[in-house]
Amino acid sequence: MGKVKSVTEYDVPVYSYKTTQDSFLKKFTNYYDTNGNLTERYKYYGYRIGFEFIGKYQYDHKGSVIELYEMHYDYKEDSGGRKCSYLNDSNGRIIKSQCFDEKGTWYQSDFHKYSDDTLKERVILSGNGIIDKKIIYRYNKNGKPAEECWYNKDGKIWSKTIYKYFNSGYTAEKNFYDKKGVIDEAAIKKYDSGGNLLEYISKDINRNVRFTYKYDKSGREIERKEYELNGKLLSKHSSRYYDFGSYYAVYSIENDFRNKHIMSYMTEVEMDSRGQWIKHTNCENPGGPFEYETCTRRAIEYYK
Repeated sequence: MGKVKSVTEYDVPVYSYKTTQDSFLKKFTNYYDTNGNLTERYKYYGYRIGFEFIGKYQYDHKGSVIELYEMHYDYKEDSGGRKCSYLNDSNGRIIKSQCFDEKGTWYQSDFHKYSDDTLKERVILSGNGIIDKKIIYRYNKNGKPAEECWYNKDGKIWSKTIYKYFNSGYTAEKNFYDKKGVIDEAAIKKYDSGGNLLEYISKDINRNVRFTYKYDKSGREIERKEYELNGKLLSKHSSRYYDFGSYYAVYSIENDFRNKHIMSYMTEVEMDSRGQWIKHTNCENPGGPFEYETCTRRAIEYYK
């Protein structure tokens, strides 16, 4: 089977008879080389309102990126962009990158330092040549990430992520610090051995909540619950999957216990012969029959 050459994804009005790429609400197109590397990206919004984003990427013979060019435009005719070049070592790892704005003015450099085949340090310089950020990486005896610390331009810690491992997965605890070095925001995530998120705890000045997740044998989410840290259940999202070969549907129910509100959703997905989705339709039921809300289509071109 040929590899993917390009993917064009576009949203169309659900009730419109127009289902072609010319009637899009938004449209994204990605192009890939024969090695699967992204070479070009284009994004448009609205009915021919205008061009929004362009991205072009170059790689060396090992597949490591060596240059990128990105520009974006908004509806006020403002624009911005960047061009970055990358220097890689013999293993294809980034050693240094330099970025320039749309006017060609240098604004950032990023240096990577390695030891024992692992990334140990990153130093990011701003346009005035002063250190803007420094990131230190530490590993456990098995070579897995153990700690990631970000420091600001004043040398004070800005965030720290600590990784802990157990037989069936790992946790990642990330803390953010204020100017006095006191934790003012924290996020704790727990994953299983397959990388599925099992639990997420968020703590900040606005809210303190805990989410739990369950999956089916295929790794698809079937339940998501939201709690206050005292154990009070705030919401529950449940999903069931129905497979029909090249087509499947997901039926979901959202229970909002805070506002005593229930919503039903249904997602219909159509696949091509190679297992890539080509049509994605969302429906909602705000208390009555299902109503079609959005329809996203994809046109996929393959290398021969």
